[in-house]
Order: sequence, then C-alpha cells, then structure tokens
Amino acid sequence: RFHIDDNDELHLHSNFLLDREGNSRSVPVAFIMHKGVLFSLRNEELPVFRLQRRRAGARADYVKDCSDLLLNLYGADVEYSADSLEDIYRTLSRVGKHVLSESMSDTEAAAVLADIAEEENLNGQIRSNILDTQRALAFLMQSRVLSKDQVSDTKQILRNIDSLNSHTAFLFDKINFLMDATIGFININQNRRVSQLTVFGVAFM
Repeated sequence: RFHIDDNDELHLHSNFLLDREGNSRSVPVAFIMHKGVLFSLRNEELPVFRLQRRRAGARADYVKDCSDLLLNLYGADVEYSADSLEDIYRTLSRVGKHVLSESMSDTEAAAVLADIAEEENLNGQIRSNILDTQRALAFLMQSRVLSKDQVSDTKQILRNIDSLNSHTAFLFDKINFLMDATIGFININQNRRVSQLTVFGVAFM
C-alpha cells in the first residue's frame, strides 16, 4: 500500500472518512507523487478535498509543494474524524439520558439499539481510518521525502491521532455500557410479561 517504485514515484493507498447520516464509510484514495506533482484517484468526492481546494483558492501561499498538500489532506481527514467523534458524543449523550430513565418500552429500546449500532459502526470506521493515516504518515517520515518543517507538521498530526485513539477507545466502552443497559431493559420487560402470564395461568387454573 505504501512504496516507492524504480522511477522514484511515491505511491500511497489510504482510506478517507465519508460521514453521511446513516451511510458512513471509508473511501479508498490512491496517491502518486512524482516530479513535484501529486496525483489522486478516487471514485467519490470527499469533503476534505473540497476543503483543500477552497483553502488553496483563498490563499496563494497555502501550500509550497505537493508534500505540503498531501500532509494537509491527511491533517484535514484527522480534523474531519474529530468532528465526527463530537457528533457521536452528542448522540450517545442523548441516548444515555433515555437509557438511564426509569422505564423504556420495547419499541423505544429497539430504536435506541439502532442508534447505538450506527454510532458503533461510525466509531469503528473512524478508528480504522486514523490508524490507516498513522501508517501513511509513518511511511512518509521513513521515506525521507519531507522537509524539516514538514516532519514537524507530521509529528503534530500523529499527536492528534494519538489523542483521537483514546477518544475512540472511551466511546467503545460507553457504547458497550449503553447497549448492555438497553438489553437489560428488554429483559426486565420480558420478565414482567412472563410474570403476568404466570399469574393469569394460575388464576385460570
């Protein structure tokens, strides 16, 4: 996925997050860096690419070379992942208030489980993507194609990734807790119905 060929072309294959409500997924992107030009190949338009085009159009000195642009794309993807994590926090906070209420019907529990499953999937996508970005940045540093300032920028992005990793781990724990609590409500409701049927059965007998 990451290599330099005989023509000094640098090849990277990375995943970028596409966070759409109800349809979050990873989009593979191929990069080729050769003779000062960065080529990218992807099947879908991604928010981080649009963002870089706007920034480059607004500031003539936004990037100095193709390595700068590549690092900015990876950095923007990490920022985008951080924004998506904030959305997960908000959703789980809303779901948590519902789960910690005194009662919950089976219909409400089913809706809560659907929300939790969706957020768990998104959290997993984010974790996978930032680990993929971490690998790509490590390769760039090892390939010695970055300047001193670019190495410093890369290290900052890697520190941001380390911070996000701890957040995704915390969210996985929170998701598991909320899922267990919701399933507990379902079990309580089922036990209540079984008890009622038992009483009716005894009365009938």
